[in-house]
Amino acid sequence: MFAEAIRSRQALAELHSVQEALTAVADKLGPQQVALKATVSLIQDGIKKILDGNGARSGDALGLQLASSDIASALRVVESGNRTVPSQALAVFDESERAAKLRIAEWSEIKTLRLPDLNNALKQANQRPISIE
Repeated sequence: MFAEAIRSRQALAELHSVQEALTAVADKLGPQQVALKATVSLIQDGIKKILDGNGARSGDALGLQLASSDIASALRVVESGNRTVPSQALAVFDESERAAKLRIAEWSEIKTLRLPDLNNALKQANQRPISIE
């Protein structure tokens, strides 16, 4: 549980960092850079979907923000005492872990496929590339 909590928090930090950088880039692009703006917007939409999911409060459609929060909640329950872990906490963890893994896989795809292409286009447009912090 702890490892999954760390993994989801790290992915969230990366996503928020890139989200801020994309907003800054979008603000700097001129009206003649329509294709570049569209690419930035497409990646922003993908990140929003990863963070928020489809708005569901449970299941595989859960966004990473809520899944990470639920994982942390389940971890707190497990760490809170010397008793048998309630089955509800384990169920919350299992569901949230599954959704988090799906969202992290989606983020990895953006990070390894779409972001490098965007960075190449930004370099060609004399813009600073997006870095993941």
